[in-house]
Amino acid sequence: MDKFRNSIIVLAIVAALVGLSLLSGAFTPPLRTIAAEKGPRQFYLTTSGHNGAQALSACAVGYHMASVWEILDPSNLSYNRELGYMQADSGFGPPTGRNSTSAWIRTGAPAALSGDSDAGQSNCNAWTVGTFSGLGSIAYLNDNWNSGGARLLTGGADCDTALKVWCIQD
Repeated sequence: MDKFRNSIIVLAIVAALVGLSLLSGAFTPPLRTIAAEKGPRQFYLTTSGHNGAQALSACAVGYHMASVWEILDPSNLSYNRELGYMQADSGFGPPTGRNSTSAWIRTGAPAALSGDSDAGQSNCNAWTVGTFSGLGSIAYLNDNWNSGGARLLTGGADCDTALKVWCIQD
């Protein structure tokens, strides 16, 4: 009889522990819910210029220099207006235009000072060179929708040029 009672007590304790663990798990939201509550990932354009060697350290804490692939389609991102460069008609979105918003952007390519074409291959030797001796890739949001549509355009610039930097949330 004592063995039976002890078995029932052990079974009750195990059931209670399993029940508590299930209850505590029921109140933990799934990761996608947590991400949705935070809102879309933020990005911004620095307000100050940086040469190629300064580009990697130009972004605020919690952000990093963006790769073209991270902001190629900004429709799922949110522009951080508090940190980012703004223009008169930016509204809640990013500023546009080659002259005022061309900015350094990571390429995902091997370290190179120049390539067959400036955009996409050159990266100021993986953003370590800030002199005239190399080229880096830049990107800007097109402001002439009749020519190229509303999209991200790319180009190249000398590594000693002081340009803004595209930053994205970690």
